Amino acid sequence: KDVRSKSNGEEPMPIAGTVNFVDGQAFYGRYWGALREVRYCHFEVCYYAAIEYVIEHKLDRIEPGAGGGEFKSMRGFMPVITRSAHWSVDPRLHSFMQRYCEMETEYVIDEVADMRQSMPVKRVAG
Repeated sequence: KDVRSKSNGEEPMPIAGTVNFVDGQAFYGRYWGALREVRYCHFEVCYYAAIEYVIEHKLDRIEPGAGGGEFKSMRGFMPVITRSAHWSVDPRLHSFMQRYCEMETEYVIDEVADMRQSMPVKRVAG
């Protein structure tokens, strides 16, 4: 219901952006894109600006979305398992996607467990 933009004042046109959602006290990071590669732009747009927004609006948490676990954990985000749904009208592609997701699930569960063990910040009970 609300669209916001932010500029660094140096570029005449936007060169990168992200689509995020706020529901209650949670900020959900989702999609990101850029017209060209700019050093540190991804981190500014997807992480630092999001953290700034959450603090400014006194939200409880950030859910940064799936993928990029190494980058997220370096910024203090605990790795979590996320869910997704995939479907294809072509039964061959659907079958391939199903097999791939089953294999990927095992890998992701192991990877998340490993990342949680090596987090510099430990989750506080409660």
